[in-house]
Amino acid sequence: MYIEDTKTIIEIKSILSFQKAALFPTVYSERGIKQLAQLSTLLDEGFKVCYLFVSFSHHVREIQINNGIEEYARLLNVCLEKGMTVYGITLKMKDGCPLIHSTIPVLVG
Repeated sequence: MYIEDTKTIIEIKSILSFQKAALFPTVYSERGIKQLAQLSTLLDEGFKVCYLFVSFSHHVREIQINNGIEEYARLLNVCLEKGMTVYGITLKMKDGCPLIHSTIPVLVG
């Protein structure tokens, strides 16, 4: 998603877990690594980036970055050092509509 008037890119990552501490990513993803590399370049060009983790289960209480996928973790940290913001939220359904249930921490490093 792109918000033109603030030059802000919002990258949304879906979390599908019933664990209290959800791990992300759960598998190696070349696509995810390429996305982070592109976001790093965009940060260098003056864009703002918000990386949003969205859990579809209100049981998740935190998101832990999987440091076992080293290149993903490294690039995520590079982006954070360049000013990317990271947020975690959980959703719940009410009357057939998704609502933000809570904000949750994203543990990096």
